Amino acid sequence: MELSGLRGRGGAGFPTGKKWRAVAAQCAPVKYVVANADEGDPGAYIDRYLIEDIPHRLIEAMAIAGYVVGSAKGYIYLRKEYPQACAVMKQTLVEAHREGVLGDRILRKDFTFDIELVVGRGSYVCGEETALLNSIEGCRPEARLRPPYPSEDGLFHKPTLINNVETLANVPWIVRHGGDAFRNLGFSNSQGTKVLSLNSLFRSPGLYEVEFGTSVRQIVENLGGGLRTGKPIKGVIIGGPLAGIIPPHLFDTPLGFEELASIGASVGHGGVLAFDQHTSIAELVHHVFDFAAFESCGKCTPCRLGSREIEQMFRRVVETGQTSAREKLGLLEITSALEMTSLCGFGTGLAEFAKSVLRYYAEELESCFR
Repeated sequence: MELSGLRGRGGAGFPTGKKWRAVAAQCAPVKYVVANADEGDPGAYIDRYLIEDIPHRLIEAMAIAGYVVGSAKGYIYLRKEYPQACAVMKQTLVEAHREGVLGDRILRKDFTFDIELVVGRGSYVCGEETALLNSIEGCRPEARLRPPYPSEDGLFHKPTLINNVETLANVPWIVRHGGDAFRNLGFSNSQGTKVLSLNSLFRSPGLYEVEFGTSVRQIVENLGGGLRTGKPIKGVIIGGPLAGIIPPHLFDTPLGFEELASIGASVGHGGVLAFDQHTSIAELVHHVFDFAAFESCGKCTPCRLGSREIEQMFRRVVETGQTSAREKLGLLEITSALEMTSLCGFGTGLAEFAKSVLRYYAEELESCFR
């Protein structure tokens, strides 16, 4: 895994091999492997496709991970809005036990590993790894203070490896073909491929697997075919609502973790949302922060109060066309607090979104603050 350069496909892009090594290094009799299949980003259905279409690959990957880190038990945390994926995975687990690739003495070797399917609780924040662990334990799904990290103190206070479904889907291929072969795909520090989910506003929506290094322009124009309305694109968000907006003049930026971060954007989970020139930025900001205020777990103050404050600010903009210049200063202060003091990526993602709006669409917003 380390040689391959595989990085997490769930948003953070953390090196997978490093995460595996951290769990393997823990001297504990009980460890866990958790597959995060709680994709809640609007328009994203990558995990759903992988589970419904190639479920055995996820089971194989989790068993490999369990063997490497020294775990005998895994959990798949599946979004509750995916009943078909749930049914497919239940049947696949039965088949895996029947064929001897799960359970005691797998393939007649001295290795035991089993997987339990857990249906999600419906909250968006359950996609955050520590909130997900709380949910599996039957606790309130809210982010945990770190450190300690899940690799040391995770599920039921045991060392826990948590990987996104797409991350794990790469594991069997890497084991079969070798780390070097995987590393030859992609570019710079972003190896391999990324599955993207283009939303229904594109002329050709759907799932696409692209090599890292593919430009945003190639994705939205060559694959997506532009907008189905034929209108010019005003901006694109990759990775769901908690990520920065990419304006058209930056569409030649390659798909890569550092490359997108350098312009205030993110690879995220891979959902690609586009909007046209007639979209009001104020309405978009209001929509995102209304979503965020509703879905916040409420544990940390900046996220709990800040998201609602910004939502109310832009509700006034949408309803009246303007708000006070003093509130612009408040927007900057809340954004800074979200970025620096949020417990998890939910709050920091909101900050990235707000910063990108202020950076790239300042002229449109300026008329609102009077």
